[in-house]
Amino acid sequence: MSDPKYLKRFTSKNINIGIAQGAVSSGLCSIDIDVDDEVERFIALNPTLATSLRSKGARGCNIWFRVPCDPPDTKKITTIAGHKWGELRANGSQTIIDGRHPSGCDYQLIVEASPVEIAIEDIRWPDHVLNPFSKNESNTLGDRSCTEETDDTEATKDTQDTNVSQEIVDAVNYRFTGIQDAVNFALPSEKHTNHDSLFISASGKDP
Repeated sequence: MSDPKYLKRFTSKNINIGIAQGAVSSGLCSIDIDVDDEVERFIALNPTLATSLRSKGARGCNIWFRVPCDPPDTKKITTIAGHKWGELRANGSQTIIDGRHPSGCDYQLIVEASPVEIAIEDIRWPDHVLNPFSKNESNTLGDRSCTEETDDTEATKDTQDTNVSQEIVDAVNYRFTGIQDAVNFALPSEKHTNHDSLFISASGKDP
């Protein structure tokens, strides 16, 4: 960064600057919100993040923050209805913060400030959005670099089998207090999981 010839390249908007996130950047993470109308609603629930670094590409924004320890893997975020809402970007992600977006607009800083520090468990999610850290959510993305356009550019690794296996282990080690308790434990938590729930039901011990 002390070479004038190298620095001169960054005066052109044809060069994008991306930031690696997660453990490699001392816990630097961001919440990528894909829908413009969702930004203020999320900020209202998390006023601590209102003064944190915020960047924007073509839509929504990235709200940057730093976790005090153990940053998570990048996770997709969806609504209860199954619509894409955004991502929590951490380990395995890179986010463009300056340059030219593929749509033709420039990336911009909406709030130019240092990322605030906040624990993951202190982040509040809108009622219609699934908590990406719920144990029933299979939403971890594979290790990859990502930009503001995420809809169709990254392949995600299905982790459902791992979660189901863990739930079967939990069922085996859990002592149910009655039939209704066992039924509630094995109820499907999302679409297309009813077959797996049958295996969970069959694995439970007799009360």
